[in-house]
Amino acid sequence: MASRKEHQKGATLVTTALFATGLVVIAGLVADTGAMMYHRTRMQVAADAAALAGTKGLLNGRDYGIAQAQEMAGKNGYELKRSNIGIAPCNLRMLVVLETPNESLVGRVLKAVKGEDPDNANPLTVGARAQADLYVVGTNYGVRPFGVPEADFKPGAEYVLKQGPGGSIRGNFQALGLDGTGADVYRTSILNGANRTVHVGDMVPTEPGNMNGPTVSAVNQLLGNDSTSYQDASKGNKTPRVMTLPLMGDSFFAVNGRSNVTIAGFARFYVTYTTSRGEVYGRFIERVSEPEIKGTTNQYSVRLSDEGDPEPTLPTTRI
Repeated sequence: MASRKEHQKGATLVTTALFATGLVVIAGLVADTGAMMYHRTRMQVAADAAALAGTKGLLNGRDYGIAQAQEMAGKNGYELKRSNIGIAPCNLRMLVVLETPNESLVGRVLKAVKGEDPDNANPLTVGARAQADLYVVGTNYGVRPFGVPEADFKPGAEYVLKQGPGGSIRGNFQALGLDGTGADVYRTSILNGANRTVHVGDMVPTEPGNMNGPTVSAVNQLLGNDSTSYQDASKGNKTPRVMTLPLMGDSFFAVNGRSNVTIAGFARFYVTYTTSRGEVYGRFIERVSEPEIKGTTNQYSVRLSDEGDPEPTLPTTRI
């Protein structure tokens, strides 16, 4: 009889122990889940911030972008390994991955139940991923390679921005080699503006010869089907018809062949049309008071994106 009672007590103790262990495991699961959600939220915020900072930093090079991402992650309390940073070939996208181990209460309980050291329980790995992209939202254009002789310009009046046959000065047709010489460089400068910063007083080379082909093709490509009126353009409406051009002093009239001419100032013109002879005409808008015009630069916006989104791209012709 006593043996039977002792057996019942033993079974009760085992059941109670199993029940208590189950309660602890359930409590541990709840605690682990809560902790993981908390850390996951913190990590996602840190990953987002690191991706945004790193992607913006890509404007100054890949290494700088990586350093900015790591610095931002560190400020939020996480280590970001270089191997956990991915940069798209276009240099306009960055993916960051944060991972960190967190202690598991359930793991410690199960180790203890097995009679093993709870400190050797495998941690739970919590991770977060974030991707950010750079997008071109605007462009500040450099000067275009048409040198207009200084004159008493009248608003709205039309002027020759580039001469054609019969209007040259000793073989020069008002074309300039702002970023270097050659037809390809000249054509690119018409489309995208000069890369270099140009100052009043700078000496720049003329591009001798009519440059008919690159002039006509580039201006026609730039203007396309744009129908913005002079009135709207003069009010600041965005249009590829408005160009900032260098004004040339008296030195232009003394050049012969490829020669250096002095920049006397800058003015904005509304391009009206080009002819098959390589002439370009435009209406005067205003003089530019600044003593320098910076080279063409894009304005960027950085934002988070989803993995699988198409990669951002730079415009091939900034118009």
